[in-house]
Amino acid sequence: MRRPRRTHRLAFTTQMALAAIREEQTLTELAQPFDVHPNPIKPWQEHRLAGVPAIFDSEGKPVAASAGDAPVLHAKIGPLTWENDC
Repeated sequence: MRRPRRTHRLAFTTQMALAAIREEQTLTELAQPFDVHPNPIKPWQEHRLAGVPAIFDSEGKPVAASAGDAPVLHAKIGPLTWENDC
């Protein structure tokens, strides 16, 4: 009997990608304890590495979230909390 297709959370795929980036283990060794096939680990790794340049500016300094977004985001928290509670 085939196992149903699984979806993995972002935190899990990021954890696997970071472990693959460290290259302390082969993909097969990395996949075995988590019961994951080694094939999807490489795309997860490439996807995370592709997003790294967006974190830094042209001088290599980390890009901070703009402080101007905070009031807008805080205004959304109340209605969303109300929706989730009801």
